[in-house]
Amino acid sequence: MIVTGQVSVGTSEVTLVTVPVNPCIVILSSDPGSASTVYVGTTTGVSSSNGIPLGAGQSFTFAGYHHVLQGGQAQLLYAICASGSATVGYLMSEDPTI
Repeated sequence: MIVTGQVSVGTSEVTLVTVPVNPCIVILSSDPGSASTVYVGTTTGVSSSNGIPLGAGQSFTFAGYHHVLQGGQAQLLYAICASGSATVGYLMSEDPTI
């Protein structure tokens, strides 16, 4: 299954996407027209000092796998801008049968 979407990120923390317990690939991409860096993290309270920076026009990809039988749980990704706003797109491909 492939899931896509976009999230508007400002100076208040928002949830970007929920990473499932099944094997998956997640791609995050910041709009090239955005003037602000987005900071991404896995806990509430994400900030410029503890989040992964995603600059305008940049993207990053990661693979996830923390199967429910191994005690894994779905993981929320959060985002915030230190100032201004940006749009972040996501594409997630997962195998729900495993």
